Amino acid sequence: MDGWHGYYSADPKRVTDNVFDLGNNDSRSCTSKIRLLKKLKASHNKIVSLGEIRQHLAYFGYQDKLILDTINNVMTQSKRLAWSDSVPSYETLDGFHNTRLQLSSAGEYYVENAVFNLEYVQGVHVDVLLPREETLQHDPRKFADRLRSLELFIRYLHRQDLEEVKRMLRNPQEDYIDVYGVTLFSIDIVVALERQVKSIANSLLRSGKTGKERREDITNTVDRWESILLTVQRDSKPIVDKIASLRPRSLEETA
Repeated sequence: MDGWHGYYSADPKRVTDNVFDLGNNDSRSCTSKIRLLKKLKASHNKIVSLGEIRQHLAYFGYQDKLILDTINNVMTQSKRLAWSDSVPSYETLDGFHNTRLQLSSAGEYYVENAVFNLEYVQGVHVDVLLPREETLQHDPRKFADRLRSLELFIRYLHRQDLEEVKRMLRNPQEDYIDVYGVTLFSIDIVVALERQVKSIANSLLRSGKTGKERREDITNTVDRWESILLTVQRDSKPIVDKIASLRPRSLEETA
């Protein structure tokens, strides 16, 4: 079973895009839009042919239907995250191999800044369709409750990222390090969020306005986020070590 968080209702008129969700019940991925945007960001002039995008995403195990939905989704937002030089949207991937996608300034902002912002990820993660066991009914007014829900999402995101990179390493992409660095993008997100959680928690504790029970909740929340970071780093180490053995395309081109 899949489900949304019960208290949250998406607003189709919002200008904030959710880069963790395709907004499509047929295609579900919390990683594909990020991979597409990061590939564009890392490319010359932030422009990539549709054929190269298709190949890049396929290496991670995405099927053509999901790739098509991902491309159209970033192109048809009220704030477009990417543009095609050919069509307003694609009916198919076939026959458009040489058309090109270009990253917009909005798309660059989301992949370079928003995904590392606690307020943004906390706000949009509740609108991602996830397996029901990965969701938590909670009181959004409570700091600890909000972050417990986010913890479930972050763990799920990392598992998806990890499995996809394992799949990619069966036939390693020469440009992986150029796009993602010597890591997984989900680890970078956890590092950024954990730092912000600790900063907010410390501010709350220093304020002197929290009762004993709430102080314990806040302290436990910090402990859990430290544990999450250590866990994702530990679980990813064998894969990160393999990534480190890849040779960036940028080095090959200058050798």
